[in-house]
Amino acid sequence: MLILPIINRNRIFNVEVRLKTAKKCNDYKFKSEFGPNNIYSFNKDFNSSSYNTKDSLSSSITDFIRNSDILYKRRFYVTSRENSDNFFDTYTVEYPKIKVNKGLDNLYGEAVNDLRNSVPGSFKGHYVDFAKLGITSHITPERLNTLDSIAKNEKPSNYQNAIYENDLEDLLETLNFLSLFDLEVIPKSSIKLEDFQSVAMSINKLNTKDSKMFRNYYTMALNNKECYSLISRLYNIVYNDSLNWIHNDKRSVNRDDKDVIVKLKKSNEDIQKAA
Repeated sequence: MLILPIINRNRIFNVEVRLKTAKKCNDYKFKSEFGPNNIYSFNKDFNSSSYNTKDSLSSSITDFIRNSDILYKRRFYVTSRENSDNFFDTYTVEYPKIKVNKGLDNLYGEAVNDLRNSVPGSFKGHYVDFAKLGITSHITPERLNTLDSIAKNEKPSNYQNAIYENDLEDLLETLNFLSLFDLEVIPKSSIKLEDFQSVAMSINKLNTKDSKMFRNYYTMALNNKECYSLISRLYNIVYNDSLNWIHNDKRSVNRDDKDVIVKLKKSNEDIQKAA
């Protein structure tokens, strides 16, 4: 399980990050075709490929999937590790969306690798840091301000041209790419920020591995908050709506680039009416 610690107001929440398109398909026929702890795409497997190196990044998994099936972009398969009964899960996953940046490819690779390293009937969490992955490295305040100006001031018929002229297509593609992921709050796993800081301050005086772990966890939660704020502002500019990516149930928002343009037009029209 990928776990995203994130600060929201006065609490630290722990959120599960998963691929929406991953579907378990434990059919017996796959037992003979596939082996455990691997990724299969178009008659190729990740473990025996040149992409699988000791120092490979998570984006290498995404590169393998994209480059092994460039023409058809079909669904691919991920197998988990074996449990004590020599059983492993098999997942079918939809092909990743177009490349936006290495950070987003890292996130996608992390999610696929989380399935690959899971064990049926067993739970093991793995923290994810949006900042370290680099998923918002291209979402700068300056670029957001430019996009906001386009949404508010350009004529609807000129939205697309203005976006392309300012090289902002990747911002729209970012929201489209992130629609692949579902973020759900893990029940009963949040902690009051005040309580956490109180314990962390006491532990920190000991200068042990535990104190370092507390500091890293807090830094990660803070990083994720900042990254989420950038994505939230981007979403608000594009859709003229609040981002509800993190939720407490199975519902989530899915948009595409065509809807982006529609929402940008609607946002501009509403502003003009109010003026």
